[in-house]
Amino acid sequence: MQDWDVIVVLHNSELELGTIWPEIPAEVRERVCAVDNASTDNSYPLARKLFGRVIRTDNGGLSRGNNLGLRNTSARFVLFLNPDVRLTRDGLRTLESTLRQHRSLVAPRLVGPDGEPQANGRGLPFLAKQVRNRLSHRSNEAYNWPPLGPAGEVPWVLGAAIACERETITGLGGWPKEFFLYYEDAELCMRAWKHGVPVLLNEEVRWIHAWARQSHSWRSVAFRLHLRSAVRFFLRHPGLLVGRRPSGLSTAPVSASSRGEKQARNRHR
Repeated sequence: MQDWDVIVVLHNSELELGTIWPEIPAEVRERVCAVDNASTDNSYPLARKLFGRVIRTDNGGLSRGNNLGLRNTSARFVLFLNPDVRLTRDGLRTLESTLRQHRSLVAPRLVGPDGEPQANGRGLPFLAKQVRNRLSHRSNEAYNWPPLGPAGEVPWVLGAAIACERETITGLGGWPKEFFLYYEDAELCMRAWKHGVPVLLNEEVRWIHAWARQSHSWRSVAFRLHLRSAVRFFLRHPGLLVGRRPSGLSTAPVSASSRGEKQARNRHR
């Protein structure tokens, strides 16, 4: 675990801290740097009992919290994790193996408490898909990316659980601080592809994610934040408004192993 830092941003996360984290091994919790974004419940005192490091700050959003945690840690590998995701020690080892083979952003497959896969490996965020997802209950059809073995390329992954090498995320400029909440993960992944860093989903690692989906209601504060971030994101990527694929992304699903084989062939030509 000495090669890992786990950064968890908290905001009124008392329920998750009281139910999920006491079951996580102490040696894993010791590697957690928790950033408490001005919680008004018991998140901060609970975090101090559970984790090796806790930073208390005002609520500047998820990206800012992730970047603050990044600046206050030093391990080679970094996992950015929502407090409602149940990580495992073996899963971290598998993600580390992937990162040692591929300079990348890599996510586990997130599953619900019932074991059903969640759509954390996603297709390109075209506006038409976003609208269809809001109007339909069949979100998996719009979002899920086909399974591609142990580690396959995806356009983007949900920010609830993303691992990488420290030098990779710092090379990308950290998390996009322009986004308070929502779309910061899509923006980070678009930036990664632009800089030649593939985004991978590892199907061998399956972590339970509660996933409250607070932005699902049209009238919620979370939905308004979601809409504000969507406007900012699509202004940056106008091609996605009309269904145009950004350069650098594969036109079809690709496994990480096949990408590595192709790169090796190119090096030996």
